[in-house]
Amino acid sequence: MRSGEKARVNNYIKNMSEHKEINPESEMIKEAEKFAKDLAKEVGDKLIKLRAGIKPSEWKLRTNFKTQADDIADKMIREAIEGKYPSHRIMSEELDAKETSSEYVWVVDPLDGTIPYTNKASEHYGVAIALVKGNEPVMGVFYAPTMGEEGSSAMYSASKGEGAFCNGKKIECSSIDNLNKAFMTVDFGKLERSKILPMVEKLLADDGVGYLTVYASCASSMAQVADGRLHGYFHPKAEPWDMAATAVICKEAGCSVTNLDGQDWKLDDESIVALPSKLKKQFFEKIK
Repeated sequence: MRSGEKARVNNYIKNMSEHKEINPESEMIKEAEKFAKDLAKEVGDKLIKLRAGIKPSEWKLRTNFKTQADDIADKMIREAIEGKYPSHRIMSEELDAKETSSEYVWVVDPLDGTIPYTNKASEHYGVAIALVKGNEPVMGVFYAPTMGEEGSSAMYSASKGEGAFCNGKKIECSSIDNLNKAFMTVDFGKLERSKILPMVEKLLADDGVGYLTVYASCASSMAQVADGRLHGYFHPKAEPWDMAATAVICKEAGCSVTNLDGQDWKLDDESIVALPSKLKKQFFEKIK
């Protein structure tokens, strides 16, 4: 073989060895994440405009209400997903589920944190969008329009195996290893709320957590666990759309994400616990 031909062959072999096969599913998930981030921002910015005059419009339970903003945001998200991914299933808080034969389902909370959003007690609210395959979220986005520094926005996002990010910067959960110094948050849910009280009492003992608070927003609480500002979160009876998006964000940030039995969290679990792995054993020993 001539030297020129040999060089071309060697170069071809080198290029082939360095070539990475494109994974169609991975590319679809990356595209879905960009789509979800753009959509969450559009909806979140709409929520800011609606917030000034908002008030409860329908009490679904004695302990749970929704506003017109919930319905408007849900409709915006559903229409966008149906336009971009017409074959995919959709599960959202305010509208009936869309069923198809697809293995992918979008799980959406159009306004997580309706109470602080409506009462304006805090900025812990936002838009949560997840893409789920089977029983596991593979992509999640949570956009908090005014929860960042000085009222700025915070865009949390993650795809399975790709790490977690806030406003494009990689985030990781805290490395804290002492439950007594942990600043944790909890939600009581809408029904059977008194069942959580024995756990809360144990965690508030003198040898329990440093502090325990409530933000009334599952997604914003879990997002702050993912970026290390909080050291744990648990909820005894949540809905899939409350948890799906930030479950994958927390996992990709290095958190332990389980149900209250200590088993790996799945979409059909009602409870969730997200905290740094070094606190997992101490937490479950404490609440027994």
